[in-house]
Amino acid sequence: MREAELDWQGMLIRAANGSFRVDVIAPDCLCVRFAPDGHFPLPRSYAVHKTDWQAPEFELDESAELLSLKVAGGMICLINREDSRFMFLSPHGTLIGQDAAPILFRQGEFRLGRALSAEARCYGLAAPSSALNLRGKRYALWQSAAEQDWPAYVPFLMMLDDQAVDALLWDNTSRGYVDIGAEDAQKVVFSGSAGELRYYQFCGTPLSILERYTELIGRAPLPPLWSFGAHLLAPQPTSAETLRAFATECRAQQLPCDVIALALDYMEDEAPFVWDNQRFPKPSALIGDLARRGFKCLLPLKATLKDLSADLVVKYPNGGPVSLS
Repeated sequence: MREAELDWQGMLIRAANGSFRVDVIAPDCLCVRFAPDGHFPLPRSYAVHKTDWQAPEFELDESAELLSLKVAGGMICLINREDSRFMFLSPHGTLIGQDAAPILFRQGEFRLGRALSAEARCYGLAAPSSALNLRGKRYALWQSAAEQDWPAYVPFLMMLDDQAVDALLWDNTSRGYVDIGAEDAQKVVFSGSAGELRYYQFCGTPLSILERYTELIGRAPLPPLWSFGAHLLAPQPTSAETLRAFATECRAQQLPCDVIALALDYMEDEAPFVWDNQRFPKPSALIGDLARRGFKCLLPLKATLKDLSADLVVKYPNGGPVSLS
C-alpha cells in the first residue's frame, strides 16, 4: 500500500493493484469497495434503500504492517499493508472475520475469499437447501434454468461460531457464485463478473445484525393484523341478507373470524367491480355493517374475456388463444 487518507465518510487506500474505499455506515456496519482503476463513482445499488447515514466518529492508526480504522463505539477494520487483506474486529477486539487471501481481480472476474472457521454455521442467501446450515454448498448468484448450481436469491450470508458472528451483504448484480466451503472447507468465496467489488460488513449479535441489515436494504411494510386471522367463505348463493345472517351467527357462536370472503356470484354476470344490484342493493352499507361487527370483506375477481372479435389476445403458434385457467 502506498498511502491512506481519511475523509468525512471513511478511508481511501491506494495500493499497487488498485484502490480500496472503506465507508463508515454505522458503528456496526462498514462498506468495503475495490476498484482496479482507482475511481469510485457514487454507488448505485439495487439492494440498498437507505443512503442518508450519519457516520459516527472514527480514526486511523498506521504502523509499518497495518492500517487500523477504529469506529467510535464500534468495529475495528485492520488492513495488511503487504497484501491488502482485511480483518474485522468487534469493539472488544474479538475477531469477527478476515480475508483468507488477497482480493483476486483478473480478466473481469473478481473474487473475495473469506476465512471460514471449522465451527462456523452458515445461514442466509434465501437459497434452497435441505438444511438450514449452508456449509459445504455452492450457489449461483444468478437465476437461470440452465445453471448447474442452485440459485441464491439474496446475497446476504451470516456465519456463526462460538466466538463471533461474521455477516456480509455482497452488493453486486453480475453473474457470479458463492462457495461456502464446498471447494475449500476453510473458505467462503464470493465471485462477480462485472461492475464493482462492493460488500457491507456487519458486526454484532444475530438480532442486531438483522436490524441493521434490514435498515440498510429497507423494511417492507407488514400486512395488517386482520389478514393473519381466520378467513371464512360466505355461504352460497350470496346476498346481503345471507351475509348479515352469517356474520350474526359467527359472533353468536364466538367464532374467531376476521374476514368473510364472498363467492364469485356477488358480481353481475362475472363483471369485475360490478355488484349484482338485485342481491346487493347497497354494497357500501353492507360492508359498513360487517366492519362494525369486526369483519373485513374480501371480494374475489375473475378476469374474463367476453369479446374476442378485436383479436387482442395472446396466441399459441397454432393460432389458438392462451388460457390461464
